[in-house]
Amino acid sequence: MRASVVICSYGRPEAAINLLHELTRQSYEDFETLLVCQGDKKDFEKIKTFVTDRYSLRCYYLPDPNLPHARNIGIKEASGEIVLFLDDDIKPAITLIEAHLANYKDASVAMVGGRILGEPWTEEVADSKIGMVRRFDGYAHMGFHKNIRRSVMHVKATNMSVRREIALEIDGFDERFEGTAEHEELDFCLRVLDKGHRIIFDPDAVIEHFVISTGGCRVKTKEESIYWLYRNHSLVFLNNLNKLFYPVLIIEYLIRIIRRSIIWRNPKVIISAWRGIRDGWKAHVMQASRKNIITG
Repeated sequence: MRASVVICSYGRPEAAINLLHELTRQSYEDFETLLVCQGDKKDFEKIKTFVTDRYSLRCYYLPDPNLPHARNIGIKEASGEIVLFLDDDIKPAITLIEAHLANYKDASVAMVGGRILGEPWTEEVADSKIGMVRRFDGYAHMGFHKNIRRSVMHVKATNMSVRREIALEIDGFDERFEGTAEHEELDFCLRVLDKGHRIIFDPDAVIEHFVISTGGCRVKTKEESIYWLYRNHSLVFLNNLNKLFYPVLIIEYLIRIIRRSIIWRNPKVIISAWRGIRDGWKAHVMQASRKNIITG
């Protein structure tokens, strides 16, 4: 079984090169690496200088950053049956690819998420809630630092693999998840589940996530961060969950953002959140309208 490792990098060429070097140590040999560099052309040129005879490396350049679009380039260009997505600021265990692929001996498994160590926002959840999503408000439990293998509803694209044929079946990642790309992988996972497939969290597929403070999908202000958080969460909820609960979610949103504005002493985030909720609704409605036109 051949694997295609897809790394989407933005503003962190040194981290990307370090990861390319780390991949030369993998215990599994039948894989290729596709690196999609976004933004500055100089970063792309710097990364292209990396040379290895340990695995096949192909580099692609995307001038306008859009993480879901970069991932879709990787899916489209991959030659492997399994596509493994990795953030550029990680260190993989030497058995990472081997551990991911071992799960696909079970034909019912469509996706695998691996263990993620080193993240400062680690959430302590009950074992039964690892990788689960609350249906009434779309809250996604994490717990991906834990050492428990189980079926889940979602995983993180920091360390996530999928059968390529299934990624193509659901038309890849939704490129409307712009900005910080918050919840792009949650939307992807829920659409895979909707097709009746299984997602496994396997702690043997482990990485260390350095969470570099620059580059990636980061934005400069709290207002921007809040806008994309609420916009994209609203979109993933409307795309995949029961819209009858949407009024309940709006009330939750308002309580949450008012509390944050008080803690941060920043009333501007309330306006940013409301704009995000509104634009998430608009993005969903516009897509639904297009589908109706096509099928009508």
